[in-house]
Amino acid sequence: MNWQLNIKNNTNSKLRLGLLDASNPSKPISIITNTGYDYVDVPYQATYYSGDSFDVVIGGNNYNVTLTSSYTPEQVCELLTDLGLGFWGSSYVGSNTRFTFVPSGEGRLSSMTYTPFSGTGWNAQSSGTVSYLFSIFFTDSNTGWACGLNGAILKTTNGGSTWVAQSSDTTNLLYSIFFTDSNTGWCCGEYGTILKTTNGGTTWVAQSSGTSDLYSIFFTDSNTGWACGLNGAILKTTNGGSTWVAQSSGTTNLLYSIFFTDSNTGWACGLNGAILKTTNGGSTWVAQSSGTTNLYSIFFIDSNTGWACGLNGAILKTTNGGTTWSAQSSGTTNHLYSIFFIDSNTGWACGLNGAILKTTNGGTTWVAQSSGTSEILYSIFFTDSNTGWACGVIGLILHTTTGGD
Repeated sequence: MNWQLNIKNNTNSKLRLGLLDASNPSKPISIITNTGYDYVDVPYQATYYSGDSFDVVIGGNNYNVTLTSSYTPEQVCELLTDLGLGFWGSSYVGSNTRFTFVPSGEGRLSSMTYTPFSGTGWNAQSSGTVSYLFSIFFTDSNTGWACGLNGAILKTTNGGSTWVAQSSDTTNLLYSIFFTDSNTGWCCGEYGTILKTTNGGTTWVAQSSGTSDLYSIFFTDSNTGWACGLNGAILKTTNGGSTWVAQSSGTTNLLYSIFFTDSNTGWACGLNGAILKTTNGGSTWVAQSSGTTNLYSIFFIDSNTGWACGLNGAILKTTNGGTTWSAQSSGTTNHLYSIFFIDSNTGWACGLNGAILKTTNGGTTWVAQSSGTSEILYSIFFTDSNTGWACGVIGLILHTTTGGD
């Protein structure tokens, strides 16, 4: 994460603030003061008097302070600004280590701000939630949504600078979100949940699927769409979801991802390397040979060229609509949960341990990018070759305006 906390003591009493590793309190984390001194040898690194201020820089390149976490600056600021005369401890839970901010009790924090670092690569956005986020989707560079645990749905209208929670009226997990325009969209999730909005998410209305867990949803227009999930389930609607009709997939493998290039041609993928294709809108589905194990995401840029990704860093490519699939070298053994392309050359995949990979030659070579996190990333989405987002555990949302480079 790249952000900075600025703390100022405006009281007449002295304030001591320590940043400690709660798993090893005798080993404090480095804090750099505004005078440049590095206090690393004592649990309470410094004492400050009225009018003094100092910065704790986390994730910056100029200071020796590193915290690994998906918690947002706002969440940490909320914890710290709540400190009062009777409450002098506040926890910051990192992905690998639990950290604790501990004032001494001799003063109090009067103000707290944070300043994001501007920079290249991937930078964390504040989602305002700690729910796992499984899917992210944008209709343009400003307007997007993410969905996840406990029925969480978030929306942004400014590219993710701010995210606002929407009411889904469900606590079911939501695994996939898809919009056909800035107003009309759907979510699907556990227990066959399908939700629809026609006003950009101001209200979400439940639809009847008649099935169990659904992991992916896709529409080619405001009327025609499909969802897939547990036990090889594939559903289709031709009226925007007013009714959903089960299709025969010919498999009992869980299907994680579904994708169409037009109203007739589509693919689904899932457990045990399952890849299915239809050329008639799903009236019939035909199995294709992937030669691999679990596949979690599938993406096509036209009726011939597509990719799938999955277990242990597997990435497959086809240039003939799936008649043959060829393995590509991803350079990672991390599971890859999402893959996205903007053209036949440029694409990304993301997954376990914060892995983000990029290709600029159709997957002939994949290059690891620095995501700034070691948390799981479940979904990745781009609106052009530079502007993209990824989301994952504990409300994590990452953003890039440089193609991730």
